[in-house]
Amino acid sequence: MKINDEWLKNSDTILVMNALKSKGNQAFFVGGCVRNSLLCKPITDIDIATNAHPNEVIALAKKAGLKSIPTGIDHGTITIVSNGSIYEVTSFRKDIKTDGRHATVAYSNEIEDDAKRRDFTLNAIYMTSGGSIVDPLNGMQDLKKRRVRFIQDPNKRITEDYLRILRFFRFTAEYGDPELGIDPDGLSACAANIDGITLLAKERIGTEIRKILKTHNPSLVLAAMDKAGILSNILPGTTHKNIPILVHFENGNTINWITRLIVLGGADPTNALRLSNKERREYKNTLKAIRMGNKPSEIAFEFGEIIANSYALAIAALTESSPPRDLKKQISIGSSLEFPIRARDLNGLHGKQLGDTLKKLKSIWIKSDFTLTKKDLMEKI
Repeated sequence: MKINDEWLKNSDTILVMNALKSKGNQAFFVGGCVRNSLLCKPITDIDIATNAHPNEVIALAKKAGLKSIPTGIDHGTITIVSNGSIYEVTSFRKDIKTDGRHATVAYSNEIEDDAKRRDFTLNAIYMTSGGSIVDPLNGMQDLKKRRVRFIQDPNKRITEDYLRILRFFRFTAEYGDPELGIDPDGLSACAANIDGITLLAKERIGTEIRKILKTHNPSLVLAAMDKAGILSNILPGTTHKNIPILVHFENGNTINWITRLIVLGGADPTNALRLSNKERREYKNTLKAIRMGNKPSEIAFEFGEIIANSYALAIAALTESSPPRDLKKQISIGSSLEFPIRARDLNGLHGKQLGDTLKKLKSIWIKSDFTLTKKDLMEKI
């Protein structure tokens, strides 16, 4: 089989590959760029595997006039930059020692060694600069069947890096066949190694949970994670049961992973997932809106379109009732409204009295369904 995608013909890509292959070295594309090309999905990152050792990669890049950055030189990875295009180049490796988070590696000249240390068969498919597929572990067979499987022994792969538990569910949600279900051997190994998740940095956990919740339909994997105790291990008190309902109501709406996080319920995830300040505000404001229980138009006025949409869909999922048919209209109206009273309109009021009066008038205006005029409101002072 041969791939003929446009990114392979990019002049920077050709320059990098030619540089790496000089002096008789091997260089192959690997991982997501190969997998996504085979699936006709967009390419975001380009990873390259080579038998050249890191110092040689740096020397080859320099000779070709390319910039190199030793981003992960201890693990064999050098970043090469050509006209703004980024290429992650990693030497063929085999693991010597692992602790569930990091690996001590030795360099190898064999592509099979490099393939065997990867996580899933569909990520161990290689491609030459000319687009020819090199498949040392028969990953193509699994990719065609949309089957996500660990390479060789799942338990061994997981104990090399416990993040692979979450990656297994994420890749299953993104690439797996729902009709085929989740690979039973992989699922069993994930459940058996659940305690290893506690060894992981919360930032790494948060990144994977975000990616899972951003997939088109994470219902199947969240149910499996819930049953295996993995969800509650990371986010105590969560349950997947309302997620399929939310996914159904999301039809036609942009996926918001924060909405899905809220529908999962449970304890505040701020620390467990290392939410950013922006994410934390969105999470807390959506919960505040849910407690208020107002019309979507009122929530849109108070918090804006994103929070209002998240609120309406979360309420619909949690109560198992359809969101308003005119939801988009309500949100559009509410988010475009402007409170007619300004502080300067309340002459003679200052400090707390001014703030309390503005708050009271705004509440009256909202409860009137935004119908009261400035004159009507001024008469209520």
